[in-house]
Amino acid sequence: ETNVAHHRKKGKDVEKMFVWGTCGATSVVGFLVGVVLHDDQKTKRVVAGAYCNAVLATYYASPLSEMKEMLTRRDASSLYWPMSAAITVNGFSWAAYGFASNDWFLFSPNAFGGVVGVVQLVFLATFSKKKKQKKTRGTDGMEMEQRGGGGGGGGDVIVANLSSEDLILSGQPSSS
Repeated sequence: ETNVAHHRKKGKDVEKMFVWGTCGATSVVGFLVGVVLHDDQKTKRVVAGAYCNAVLATYYASPLSEMKEMLTRRDASSLYWPMSAAITVNGFSWAAYGFASNDWFLFSPNAFGGVVGVVQLVFLATFSKKKKQKKTRGTDGMEMEQRGGGGGGGGDVIVANLSSEDLILSGQPSSS
């Protein structure tokens, strides 16, 4: 990593910390003013509900920032399928409870979360790198396979298919 790239990355990290810090401070102040300082119970309920919905929607929407990249790369290996399944079940379960109890503060963000979970599962089913294997020939004519990392974070693995003839031709002793 070059010095310029390092400083650019560090600058982006500082920018992200500033934005998230400002959002966090603003939401805490808004929550305190709306819930703690108000005497009206209806206002407290609306402010607390809106605050909690914003936090929950942010949680559910966090993978959406990568979805465009996943579509472009046709690779969903950054998603973890058990987490996507849990988000789906959790979102739809709480949405059903919110619907049954006529609580739209509970229903709305959780229905959104359930849909986001389904979208993640569709991405995993469609763009899974485990299925993909690409065979190529090296400059020396040796056949190789490129296997996707499958979401484990290890990246692609190159596997050379060596025969005893390949080893003899390369000057290495044959094992047979």
